Amino acid sequence: MADLLASESSRAHAIIDGTRKKQSTAWSNWKLFCEEIGLGSDLFLDSINQPHHRTLILLAYAHAVHSLRFSKRKLDGHLQCGSVQDAVSAVSTTFRLHGRPNPSLDEDGRPSFLLQRQWRAYRNVDSNVKHQKALTTPVLLKLYELAVSELDFAVADLVIGAFFFGMRSCEYSTVKTKQTRTKRLCLRNIRFFQGRRQLFIDDDLSLADTVSITFEFQKKDLRNETVTMDANDEHAILCPVKAWARVVRRVAAMPGTTTDTPVNTFFSESLKEITSELVLARLRAIVDIIGKDVLGYESADIGTHSLRSGCAMALHLAGVQVYMIMLIGRWSSDAFLRYIRRQVREFSAGVSKRMVQPFAFFTIPDNFAHTLMPTSTLKSTF
Repeated sequence: MADLLASESSRAHAIIDGTRKKQSTAWSNWKLFCEEIGLGSDLFLDSINQPHHRTLILLAYAHAVHSLRFSKRKLDGHLQCGSVQDAVSAVSTTFRLHGRPNPSLDEDGRPSFLLQRQWRAYRNVDSNVKHQKALTTPVLLKLYELAVSELDFAVADLVIGAFFFGMRSCEYSTVKTKQTRTKRLCLRNIRFFQGRRQLFIDDDLSLADTVSITFEFQKKDLRNETVTMDANDEHAILCPVKAWARVVRRVAAMPGTTTDTPVNTFFSESLKEITSELVLARLRAIVDIIGKDVLGYESADIGTHSLRSGCAMALHLAGVQVYMIMLIGRWSSDAFLRYIRRQVREFSAGVSKRMVQPFAFFTIPDNFAHTLMPTSTLKSTF
């Protein structure tokens, strides 16, 4: 019995509080829906013998969610398809946790054909997704050049350092969500090397030619991934090694800090943390200063993903190979392609010229007959 309870406790820690709250909300709405259709005492649809009929009830629930039936606020329109899918997935997960068949699957074990059709219908009426624009290095450089206070420099160094590694905002700053699967970086995660020799905080970090960052826990359960970047000897500010050296020296010099101190720590009468909201506010202010005529976008067009998008875009425009982009940004698939902004002018630079070089090409005929010897030699042997 003790092992059974321990295993249940372990499963409870498999998801974070935010995910648990979303699943709880979806299940509460499912209870309301079942009460509306007279199944309040049969939440797991045990009385429904046909799997197809259980799926139809789930489809009806999806429609109720899509039409904002359970929204606490009075809203017009409908919910985005992705949010409806999350709600249905949460209900299906609860079924499985209680040993019941997954109502979102057909009898052959594949995702419900009808449910896939319904998702397509919802996507057809979804509003357009507004993608955050990719940040460029002039924005980062201006952020540093206009820094005045110690906090200004701390934010600038964090942003510049994060840019070269395509970091998520929760990896280098404090986000609103108290608990995330991704762990924020601490001083222990940053290592410097001069050649093959590791440098420590008491060493002269200006001698470092590479910086290695270990990401302890990331999305999709990726753990302890180390990414290394070398120094940019051509620029004193836009250099990953120098930027992270400034961050580490600054944080380590503060009273009460240890190797477990987050990299976004700064001192103002007491130890405090730089938030993602503060970072975004500073970046938007710089975008306003530079202006739309130069950047092509306004401050409202950028968000916390803009830095990661800017990293992917910069690597792509620099001609870095796809597998290298994936390794640097820690993308497990070609998902990074959604960060590539095709409206960037430089994205297609020179493509039209390359498309007409060579101007013409020869297509091998599809007819395979008599291709082994000249026609003149093909004589009947009869």
